[in-house]
This record gives sequence, structure tokens and C-alpha cells, in this order.
Amino acid sequence: MRLLAIDTTVNYLSVALYDETLTYGFTRLSQRTQSRDLAPAVRDTLAATGTPPSSLEGVACTTGPGSYTGIRIGLSFAKGVAASTPCPLVGFSTLEVFAFGHAGCDGTIISVMQVSPGTFAWAHFRGGETWQRLTEDSLWSTEGLEAALPSDALLCGPGAQDLAVLQPELGKRIPPGNGLRPAPQAVDMLALAIRHFEDSGEDQLETVSPNYLRASAPEERFRRLEAVP
Repeated sequence: MRLLAIDTTVNYLSVALYDETLTYGFTRLSQRTQSRDLAPAVRDTLAATGTPPSSLEGVACTTGPGSYTGIRIGLSFAKGVAASTPCPLVGFSTLEVFAFGHAGCDGTIISVMQVSPGTFAWAHFRGGETWQRLTEDSLWSTEGLEAALPSDALLCGPGAQDLAVLQPELGKRIPPGNGLRPAPQAVDMLALAIRHFEDSGEDQLETVSPNYLRASAPEERFRRLEAVP
């Protein structure tokens, strides 16, 4: 099965391709240039692996949380590729892709991202032999998040490093190598996509949507204006 995976939800660009004989991928900084960089990156990935676009059998992308613009860029591009090929599309939470990079760790894994000062997006997963999502993505304040952390859970994602700055003892619960993953890795997403297509094969082209979790700054300002008598 030939699968393409892309992520543009943070200030990086990650692209990977799997075709049962090889896995090829890269992640690089792409701050504010993702809309310009994504199409050439995918083209170069397909060319480097000798993969005609028409031979793709599935596309995976992250749906957020993350940058509003980045989420839209990646999801729109992935939908366009899937619709034109055509092939099925599947979307994954940015938090799940971060967490799946540590799927070999036993027990509860909490994936954390800071989405604004004092506010974190998080979700719980279970690693080890059977990968399982335990909670939906949600938002917590710094105070509420610390109180809600299970004592035996591992912390991952860029927000884990941020929490460790605020509470140094939390640094002991961050798995080795977490700091080397500042962005969701498209290679990790490929593994999730393979599981998805082997299990259900559901095509989410018509149903997948951005997972913003929070209103944008203009939306928040509009809401505040609406609340003024």
C-alpha cells in the first residue's frame, strides 16, 4: 500500500511516504512558508521514491490542534491530493501523532501542546502492545492541567518541555528524545494510517475537519464585542 502523510500544524513541514518496501520522510523548519513549501516538498518526495501520484492508495494528514493557518494549509492540500488521485483520506489529531512517537512506552502517555500563554491542549493515550486513545483532545489551564495529571503518566509533545520549565519535577516524566521532536513526525503518522486502513479503511474525505479546539483571536474579539451591552 502506498501512503502519503503530511503535517503543517506547527512551524515545521513534515512529509513521508510508505510503499511496503521503503519509508521515506523528512521534517524541517518552515515558519510562515508552508503554503509555498508544501507542494514542492510532496513533489520531491514522490520523485525521490519513484512514486507516480496516481499510484497513491491513501493520504494522511494532521487536523490540529496547532496553527490555524497551518491546519488549513495541510488539510486543504491533503483533500486535494486525495480527491484528484483519487484515494482515501484519513486525518489524525496532532496530539495523537506526537504521542505515537512514544507508542513503545507502557502505560498512560499524555500529549501536550501549549496553544496560548497559560493554556494547553492535551489528550491521554495508552502505549505498549495495544495503542489506545483514552480521552478526547481538550484544553486546560496551567493550574488545572497540573492537578489532573496522573502520577504515573509520561508527558510528551512540545508542551511537556514547557510544563517542565514551570514545574521542574515534571521533567522526570518526559521520555528520552521528546525534545528532538518539535513537530509531529509524518513517519509516525504513516504507522497510524496503516493501522487505520488495515482495520476499517474508512475514507474521511467528506467528513474530516479542522480540530482547532479554540476560537481564533478575531473570533474571540468578536465574541467579546457581542457580550458588551
